[in-house]
Amino acid sequence: MGLNWNEIKSRGLLFSKTWADASNEDSEAKPFWIAFFEIFGITYKSVATFELNVKKLGGSQGFVDLFWPGVLLVEHKSRGKNLDDAVDQAVGYLHNLPERDLPQLVVCDFARFRVRILATSAIFAVHSVQLRLTSSDTTFADRHGLWFSAPSFVFATL
Repeated sequence: MGLNWNEIKSRGLLFSKTWADASNEDSEAKPFWIAFFEIFGITYKSVATFELNVKKLGGSQGFVDLFWPGVLLVEHKSRGKNLDDAVDQAVGYLHNLPERDLPQLVVCDFARFRVRILATSAIFAVHSVQLRLTSSDTTFADRHGLWFSAPSFVFATL
């Protein structure tokens, strides 16, 4: 049975408190995303892969930080890093993915999420959300105008 909205909000608040000070991609990104999925009662192993080996445009190899076919491709950076560069990196991974597997692109630096929603191979929307992950937040999603619709992970700003 799925989680109700109050449980998701409660888990989201705990997530925001737990990850408020996270900053290092190498040591914290994977546990961050595992905990993120747990907000919605999703076990990441049932839907996603970390460090997917892909051939990028131009032929070089790359590694997608997190990939959920047809739903989500995440490029995660350390706090404060340039998210425009991360978007470009994520777009470079799309070249050899089957069209049916094209996901929403998400780049994140722990405090900020930037989402590019793809319609086949054309980018048609970009949402940037600044998250202030503090222990004083009472309702993670409501307070920041951020709604995650699991399991489809439709991101929208209010």
